[in-house]
Amino acid sequence: MFDYPATTLALNKGKYYVLLTIPAELRQHFNGRKQLKKSTGTSDLADAKRRQHNLSAELYSQLDNCKPDPRDVISDLLGWIGDADEVQRMEDIGELEDLIKYHKNLEYGENEENDVAVEVVNEQAIEALKVYQEWKAGGTERKVAPGTVYLASASREYLETNPYSTIKTQREAEHALEQFKDFAGDISLSDVTAVMVHEFAEDERRLERPCGKPQSLS
Repeated sequence: MFDYPATTLALNKGKYYVLLTIPAELRQHFNGRKQLKKSTGTSDLADAKRRQHNLSAELYSQLDNCKPDPRDVISDLLGWIGDADEVQRMEDIGELEDLIKYHKNLEYGENEENDVAVEVVNEQAIEALKVYQEWKAGGTERKVAPGTVYLASASREYLETNPYSTIKTQREAEHALEQFKDFAGDISLSDVTAVMVHEFAEDERRLERPCGKPQSLS
């Protein structure tokens, strides 16, 4: 486990963001990025500080798992078009893929210096399109049936209630829930059974890997 730095708050475009510097040893897993960002969704400093705890836990979990949010990666490659929630909003209204393709197909002009910048934008967008396609191939296009509560959203809503007294316990709970989702899939909450939970626990014991410990990188 790396000794992670503390998160900080920064005001950007009227909203406070939680910032976390990625340790140099882990940056290779985040396409060379040096920092993770998460919006607090508020312009009030006191509210932002209250929300910082839970958001910091989410960012630390990304470092533990070395799985950057593809929405953050896409945003960075396109010149930071917003945090993960904004990227998701663009995807939900059907604008994200078109925006990526627009960056990918920028045309060269008569100014050679500008052409260098255009080439960089094109190359970054090509990489962004790959990330986007891999993200969508992972099943994120699923339409949520009315009234259905899925495991991922239920877990997120539960953790947002701040049920644990320490960050360490909160992060361990996040790891356990994320690993169970990897085991069972993001299924409907009503489909989770005691037998399934028992099989998951047995599988964890066979692997001799505690729920709170991130899987080894391949």
